[in-house]
Amino acid sequence: MRAEAASHSEDDRRRMEEVEARNSLDGIVYQAEKMLRENREEDRRGDVKKAEEAIEDAKKAVNEGGVPRLRAAKENVERSLHKKSPKSFTRRRKRRVPQRDKLVQPALARAEVLPRPRAARRRRARRRDRRRIRGMWT
Repeated sequence: MRAEAASHSEDDRRRMEEVEARNSLDGIVYQAEKMLRENREEDRRGDVKKAEEAIEDAKKAVNEGGVPRLRAAKENVERSLHKKSPKSFTRRRKRRVPQRDKLVQPALARAEVLPRPRAARRRRARRRDRRRIRGMWT
């Protein structure tokens, strides 16, 4: 049995490598599709089209198989995402939320957050339980 396992170890390694490459590519495709869905209206059509082409190519590669093909498709999708992402981040930075009304008094803006009554009750209950355990109360 060990001899049989040793004879098939190379096949198992190749199969495992292909499965890992396929899973990795599938995850990248999912991220790319999600990014395109969220930022479609903000991006240029040329960038979106190139990213969609890379995604379609990656889906074909998943169906075809082959480690070199899967890795090449993954690199292609990553390249299209890396070209697109800095542009979307700079656009987000430019769309800053307007500041609040400057008439708000600084003391109100920095109001202290008071503990909730439920949290205070929990703390008291924990202290009471600790005292009971130590024997201070009966």
